[in-house]
Amino acid sequence: MTREFTVDYRLNEGFDRLVALNIAIEGSGAALMVSSLLMDYPRGIAAGLVLVAVGILFLLFHLGNRLRCWRVIVGLKSSWISRGAFFAGALMFFGILSVLIKGSALGSAMQIGTIIFSILTILYSGFFLSSMTPIPFWNTPLTPVLFLLHSVTTGLSILIFMLALNPGGPSINSILGWVVLLAGAALLFTVVHVVVMATSTNASRESVRLLVRDGLRLTFLGGAITVGLIIPLIIFSYLYLNTGQSTQNLIVFFTVTMVLRAVGDYAFRSSVLNAGVYEMMI
Repeated sequence: MTREFTVDYRLNEGFDRLVALNIAIEGSGAALMVSSLLMDYPRGIAAGLVLVAVGILFLLFHLGNRLRCWRVIVGLKSSWISRGAFFAGALMFFGILSVLIKGSALGSAMQIGTIIFSILTILYSGFFLSSMTPIPFWNTPLTPVLFLLHSVTTGLSILIFMLALNPGGPSINSILGWVVLLAGAALLFTVVHVVVMATSTNASRESVRLLVRDGLRLTFLGGAITVGLIIPLIIFSYLYLNTGQSTQNLIVFFTVTMVLRAVGDYAFRSSVLNAGVYEMMI
């Protein structure tokens, strides 16, 4: 007697919108902190600290019982969630001290710690998803790269907006070229990832179908790609090639791009999380 099996697809339902908000806000806040630190812009560091703190709050709400949330750091050796919570907490610690302590060896050490834990906070969610072998759409080296590019693009968008409001700060032109490059790279690698997954395993092809043809099409193609990448890239490129804009015009442009990037960043995280498909034999 032979037994027949059929393959069914299941969606990972362990991550809700609070997780997407946590990843997007923490990542952009950490990117804002490290870029502001490198440009010696304390206001940007302070704003990044606020964003990271808000991201941590969303994680706590996702975990449910706030009285037991301290247990999240227990599994540092085996859990990326625990590592992410530790990285974000350490970033808050070093970030605050880097603002309070300056002009000394201790202050320099705090700045180095801020840079290290900013990068770790940005990358941990991508490494967490890429470590999940049952879900091939996540289980790829491109996942951390994509999360890094989207976070840094959003963080720099916020930084440019803040600089436009404070003309006496660092030069905007020195950042615009980087934003154009990073937004273009984020768009390119996002498309490459989808194309590669469309020719990979059955489960990854199902993920792509959800993103470009089915229930997640509006969030991914409309929100993450069009609103979050294509339109900001066009605006940033225009401003980079057409210098001499008035301060008022720059504030309007950079307000729009910051909002579009924030919406697109969340849409990207949300659609990627909701497209996590794995195969199940039944």
